[in-house]
Amino acid sequence: MRGRRWLFVLYVWGVVGTGAWLLVRTAKSLNQDLVVGLFFLLLLWLAAESLGVPVPGGRLTATWALALASFFAGGLPAVLWLGGLATLLGHRLTCGESWRTTLFNAGQVILSFFLAFQVFRWAGGAERPLLSLHHFPAVFLFTLAYFTFNHLLVGFYCRWGRRSLSGSWREVLYWDALSYLFTLPVGYVMAVLWSRISFWLVPLVFLSILAFQVLLRWCLACQQQYREFVLLRRLTEGLKEKRSAEEACAYALELLQPVLPFRTGAVWVRWQEHGPFVWVAGVGPLCSLAQPIKFRPGEGFLGEAVALGEPVATSDAQNDPRLRQEEDFFRAERVALGFPLQAGGEAVGVLFLGGRDLFLLSPQAFSLLSLVADRLALTLAQFVWWQRWYRTARSDSMLEEVLNRRFFLEYLREECRRAAEGNEPAALLLIDVDSLRSLNCHYGPLVGDAILRELGRLIRQVVGSGSVVARYGGDCFAVWLRGAAEKVAWETAEKIRQEVEKRHFAVEGSFSPLRLRVSGAVAVFPADGGDLNTLLHKAEKALAEAKARGGNQVVAATGIRGVKFFYRWE
Repeated sequence: MRGRRWLFVLYVWGVVGTGAWLLVRTAKSLNQDLVVGLFFLLLLWLAAESLGVPVPGGRLTATWALALASFFAGGLPAVLWLGGLATLLGHRLTCGESWRTTLFNAGQVILSFFLAFQVFRWAGGAERPLLSLHHFPAVFLFTLAYFTFNHLLVGFYCRWGRRSLSGSWREVLYWDALSYLFTLPVGYVMAVLWSRISFWLVPLVFLSILAFQVLLRWCLACQQQYREFVLLRRLTEGLKEKRSAEEACAYALELLQPVLPFRTGAVWVRWQEHGPFVWVAGVGPLCSLAQPIKFRPGEGFLGEAVALGEPVATSDAQNDPRLRQEEDFFRAERVALGFPLQAGGEAVGVLFLGGRDLFLLSPQAFSLLSLVADRLALTLAQFVWWQRWYRTARSDSMLEEVLNRRFFLEYLREECRRAAEGNEPAALLLIDVDSLRSLNCHYGPLVGDAILRELGRLIRQVVGSGSVVARYGGDCFAVWLRGAAEKVAWETAEKIRQEVEKRHFAVEGSFSPLRLRVSGAVAVFPADGGDLNTLLHKAEKALAEAKARGGNQVVAATGIRGVKFFYRWE
């Protein structure tokens, strides 16, 4: 790993040093009469860079026409100095890159021009190219060679330095090839005007090309705004039809993909008010890495966005210190963006986008994402608040993760129907505290409530997350075991009884830990009852039998005989 790092450093500074050496070597050969003209071409180059047309692979500019014009006018020294200085100043001022990247870009441009010139000479070109048709093949090879060497040097830099391009290689090569192809004739025209009429016609021609570049930029911006308008309209209409948060988030990401250049997208939602954010939907090849990720406000990259209440972003995810302790999912892309989804003053979710295009960090992208985030947050808030209300309504007001009697009986009716259709066994357990009334009289009702809360948590731990626990009565709990027959059901009830018996209940309001005993009952579906009413009646009779025997024991309904009446539940 360290050897690769040193190889990358040697490569970068080798290219930079070679470029500086070529400039020094050709400085004396530079025609002093061209200095003023090259200065104006430098200004035009910087203007073209700043007004570049954004495309998925980078930006379209007409700078190759300026490079060819300087090449025809002053040969290799002129194009080396113009290309090197323009790249150094342009990338630093318009792109905001680091000094190392800026110096490397300038060095690789100079080196690419030098290598392309060797190909030009090999193809029969003169020391200073002539404006004649029989030299056009050599000039075309000069353009092709520069295109090749330029992308090879940048490719090695990205590969060894683990950097990402602004788009895929196919997109970068495609758009660069188009820009070289269409600006090659323009460079010829400007060179003819410079050599045979006047240099001042060169800026005039290029200004018309620059105006066309600005017009193209404006047209693409209008097209982008129209696509954003269509996206927001479709998003607003489509979210109304979604029946779950998963569908809503997947739909929003699907609509965003054609508009914003991201490769990976995911949404996390906070279902519980004080719970973690969990993954609900995603697009891209890395979604499997995002699904197990959970976080809370202030934890990690996305947790920072929630805590701040504003987006967080990075243009170098692989080297950003904030992401060093994060999962590989967040460092897989060059650009990482976390956008909080806020509704009613609360962050109900977080939107993450990752890609290679720096356009994700542009003001246009942030403006669009803020509108999308507002609409998506309102939709998610409806699902989140509804689920929270439903969880509160169906849960016992005093016990966490425990259903109340009404919702449990509704759930039990549906479970009996499902088990009957699938011909599957199931079991109902009733767990009742033997001496809770005396504890309430001695310690007070607050201690009794604390004991019930602790007992509910204990039962949940024993039966696991695959079972349903409810508060059936004042001090009685009910457990539904899906797929459990007589033996498993009785062993589970007995394990609950044993765990309660050996547990010391340290609750607020008592000076010493309290000991409890419980009685248990087991009724199996369909052996003890083929319908809900019969099953409940058998379980209650078994629990009464356990109490009559002195408590602290489990009684199975199959052991009860002489049932004289039928219990009807409404």
